[in-house]
This record gives sequence, structure tokens and C-alpha cells, in this order.
Amino acid sequence: MNAEHAKEFNEQGFTVLRGLLSAEEITELSKPILAAYTSHDYEASAAYDLPAGQESALYPAPGNHCLGSRILAAAPQLMRSSADHPTIVAAVEELLGDVAVLSQYQVYMRTPGSRGTGA
Repeated sequence: MNAEHAKEFNEQGFTVLRGLLSAEEITELSKPILAAYTSHDYEASAAYDLPAGQESALYPAPGNHCLGSRILAAAPQLMRSSADHPTIVAAVEELLGDVAVLSQYQVYMRTPGSRGTGA
């Protein structure tokens, strides 16, 4: 992390740390998440996330297809490569200036064409 990341976080409320995870860690993280989306094991997209006139959506149709913390019950290894990753925790604690505490685990999959994607 660098000063530009801190500035971006303070101005926009987020920052992107590119290259943080190895290819193996990305694979470990993505496999159970992609499996959940492929099997349609996610929360239904709220109406406000759908394009006008669309009543429902299955991934990969436009929508916000969320995975709540139940994904951790199915794939507890996700913690190692995300919220419990030492580099991620260190970056979060540096940005916050305090000890990081996880309050909720959420995966958002906002597909192109859903509201809020600019498409």
C-alpha cells in the first residue's frame, strides 16, 4: 500500500490493491464463488438492481447477485484468501488506523446492465 491508496480511500471510500493475491490464491477464492453462481445458489437480485421492466434475473443476466455469509459455511477456506489474509488485514488496519474487525462477509456480483454499473 502507498500514499496514493490512502488518498483514494479517503476521497472515494475504497481503493484497489492490484497484484495483492497470487494466482493460486485467486483460484482458491474464485472456485467456490463461481460454483455458487453456476448453481444459482445466491440471493435473488432486488428489483432496484434490475433493468427497467425486468422482474427477475438469474446469473449472468443483469442484476446484483449477492452471496451472503452462508458461502463461508460451504467454503470456509475463503477466509484464508480474503478477509483473513495477512496482507489484506494489514492494509485495512493501516487505512483505518485501528484493529480490523469483520462484521459481515458479502460477495457482490453486479453484472453488466444492472442498475449501478453505468451500463
